[in-house]
Amino acid sequence: MRWLSVCAMMLASMAAAETYVPPPDFDASDSFFLPGESHSVAEVKEAAREGWAEHVDSVRFGAYGMTVTQRINPETNMPEAGKRRWGDSFVGIRGKKPAVYMASNWSPWSFLSAEITLDGGETVPSPTLTGRLVFAGLREVTDERITADFIWRDTAGGYLRARCIGWRGVDAFGLQARYWPPAGRTVAELTWVMTAHPYDYSDRGHWERQRWIATPARDEPMSEEPLPLDLADEWQVVLHNRFAQTDSGVTLALDRQTVSGVALLTEGDYVRLRLAATSADSAISLVLGDWVGEPYDRTRTRWFAQEGALSGWLGETRELRAEDSRSAVEEFLSAAQDRREREQADRQRAVAWVAEKQWQRQE
Repeated sequence: MRWLSVCAMMLASMAAAETYVPPPDFDASDSFFLPGESHSVAEVKEAAREGWAEHVDSVRFGAYGMTVTQRINPETNMPEAGKRRWGDSFVGIRGKKPAVYMASNWSPWSFLSAEITLDGGETVPSPTLTGRLVFAGLREVTDERITADFIWRDTAGGYLRARCIGWRGVDAFGLQARYWPPAGRTVAELTWVMTAHPYDYSDRGHWERQRWIATPARDEPMSEEPLPLDLADEWQVVLHNRFAQTDSGVTLALDRQTVSGVALLTEGDYVRLRLAATSADSAISLVLGDWVGEPYDRTRTRWFAQEGALSGWLGETRELRAEDSRSAVEEFLSAAQDRREREQADRQRAVAWVAEKQWQRQE
């Protein structure tokens, strides 16, 4: 029976190779500050997408996480960019929920997208919704902070990277987003689009609520008309509700060194944020948070009172500069692919070894 013990050890090693294990010296005592990864592929059980594969990649960076879901067309090896269906692709933040059955305050489906126009007027479909996710994983895990990267390759050959950072003891996370155009091309226009639905996108009482925005300069209802912000004194933002569902929402801090303009508007149950970078070929940096179970005016007071801390977190997010060129991104992706292939080969050899031993025992 000794060979059974060996097989069990091998199978345990195979499972460990597919599951992230923090460094042995990582302090995992705080359940709100943990690293994690999960990656899965499953056949789509839907007639309209028969033969497609659904990829789900989730990475946790402290108290928050991001999940990317993509249904891949076997003919193009990409998500659908034409006639899309619900479920074809999601990019969502896992944050706080007013109830377990609700969506998080930052959208769990369409948190981040981009509107891109290249030189010559060519429009590129949003990489996060119609491009292929080519990397999702942790990049740094320490007792003070956790960082994660998500990289998409779009239909034109450009790359979009979202880099997230979580800090121990901080009820918010940093986001750095950047786009590199296809080789030999330049970006003519680029607008980043983020989606929130303070409290929940739809629930009992939503017909009474009214979406409001609070900054150090105003606290007023929103409408379906774009509402520009004056970044001189409106770089700290709280999105909340009045009249109903008032105890949950989202917070935002904008890096004025990387963000040149912001406009917000409501679209049905959603709040859209449209952001422009200081230049189309540079990154934007933000700090985002959410809250549940507290009156909005208390959250607003606390968020506006931590100006110094927010400036520090924004600066740290802005300075996350690894792979700052298209060629560096491609070199990183090549190395990551080589590592994945080696790990997959190791798992296949382990499976073959276990199968051989089982056959020998049956003989």
